[in-house]
Amino acid sequence: MKVPHISLKIKSTIKQRFFFFSALNIIVVILAIAVISNVLFEKTITEKAKMFQQREVSLVCNNMELLVNSINDYILTLSVDSTLQEILKYHDEVPISEEERYNIKMKLIRAVYAKSALNSYIDSVVILSKSGTFYDMGMYSKENFSSTFEKNNIQMSDIINKPTWYGPLEMKNELVGTENVFVITKQVMDIWSPDVLGYVFAIVKESKVSGFYRDIIEKNAELYIVNEDMNIISSSDKSLLYKDIRDLEIYANKKDAYIITTEQIPINHWQVMDFVPKRYLVSERDKITLSMVNIGIIAIVISFVL
Repeated sequence: MKVPHISLKIKSTIKQRFFFFSALNIIVVILAIAVISNVLFEKTITEKAKMFQQREVSLVCNNMELLVNSINDYILTLSVDSTLQEILKYHDEVPISEEERYNIKMKLIRAVYAKSALNSYIDSVVILSKSGTFYDMGMYSKENFSSTFEKNNIQMSDIINKPTWYGPLEMKNELVGTENVFVITKQVMDIWSPDVLGYVFAIVKESKVSGFYRDIIEKNAELYIVNEDMNIISSSDKSLLYKDIRDLEIYANKKDAYIITTEQIPINHWQVMDFVPKRYLVSERDKITLSMVNIGIIAIVISFVL
């Protein structure tokens, strides 16, 4: 009578062993697939991320070039404006009459803002005659303007007959205090002679420049615009402005921790540098691997129940 009982016990043991080895084989296969998939997924995800990142950086470069060109075009147009030319040519010194000073100021305001209204990125315009007469069309005093140029060692002799970008520079605004701004300069040349009549300056806030690309980049990316000396001239983090990007930790660990994409803005030799942390790509890869392992575990449980 004990033989059937022993037979059933042996069958049960064989079944358990079969299930154990089957489960072990499934686990080994799943782990092998997970490891191989891990490598393949990481490569695929990284390549796709690089392609997407390159498109973003190219879009930022194109937008920045459009911005720079539009402001340069404004400066060029303003410098040959007939009203501006006339005032700088015949009113090099400040008129004695208060009424005449007021009339000149109003003429300049109309000439300046009739054109700057088409470019919302220009915060203010300053006109300077050859003899130093200062016409401010915004909230920047002659003293603050002059001290900023002196602090940054910018001389009037440095200003040439084409739009030139300086900055960002720290300049005091009479209304809101010190701001980081770009100053775009150009000589005003007499259209009928080679004489220099004065200078025109357009002031653009750095915050408007960074706002031009802020909504383009991926939320986990860190994007910087650097000049030829590798100094940061635009960033969402204003505490990093003026710093050499090579001194930052993000640059030192770039190969290990980040996917980096760079592209030059040819018009003024700036460079866009975009850093995307690899940990975000790894997290996506790990999610896929974990899903595969979970599916394998579920399969084992179902086979055990059945």
